[in-house]
Amino acid sequence: MKKLLIILLISVSCYNFANEVVTENKQLSTTIKNQNTVTQKENNAKIEKSFSSDTETSEDLETEQIVASDIDKKINIAPVETMDISQLFEMQRKINIEENKEKLYEAIKNYEVSFEKYIAKIKNDEALVFQSGDRFFKRREYSKASKIFSSNNSARNLFGAATSERFLGNYKKAIEYYNKTITLDANISEAYFGRGISQRDLGNYKKAEADIKKYMSMTPKLEGYLALGDIYLAQKNKKAAKEILQEARKQFPNSKEVVTLLSTAYSK
Repeated sequence: MKKLLIILLISVSCYNFANEVVTENKQLSTTIKNQNTVTQKENNAKIEKSFSSDTETSEDLETEQIVASDIDKKINIAPVETMDISQLFEMQRKINIEENKEKLYEAIKNYEVSFEKYIAKIKNDEALVFQSGDRFFKRREYSKASKIFSSNNSARNLFGAATSERFLGNYKKAIEYYNKTITLDANISEAYFGRGISQRDLGNYKKAEADIKKYMSMTPKLEGYLALGDIYLAQKNKKAAKEILQEARKQFPNSKEVVTLLSTAYSK
């Protein structure tokens, strides 16, 4: 059951800014405007689009290839003032194909230094931090994405760090970042959803239930019903699970996930 929920959460993700995809395989949305000047609906919609794809766009790849062609013979540390994220990806590519152990060790060391310098260079640029973290997130390099996101203390970047840590299974760390996100912007509904799932996976069912209910009060979408049903089932409260999933079936009659969870609730 937990596996089913995880698959669902990844498919609907989040920062979308998580974990909620409105449409798959869209380009990264344009920079989200200051969150204090937009409505909750606009805020969440833009956040959702930001994590709408797990793959690089053709434009991204074309840019990387152009940069890579210019540094094809270079593996040493790039100058900080000219460093570009595509250079980091090119360094990764060289590491993956390097067969000489001594050169591999040097390449990895140089990459790590360059990665840290890149973060130091961009950490005060909120939009660039978000875009860079999102690039690594879409490549499913969640550890690096978290490190980039967490270098900047804006709500959406901390949300990105939280979601990355949750995907890594670091639920306590994820909750810390979700807490900070909510403190900065209590209108990001996905922060409650992500925190609720993290609490569920830690076995803190009451806290998980409270967060998912808060999420549903802000965004009554399918994943909220499924998450709440799963939390009830984890507590062996089949009565409550049946009630919420029957309601979900009325709201989303074509959902196969609802049928699957209902079958579990009515089994035995």
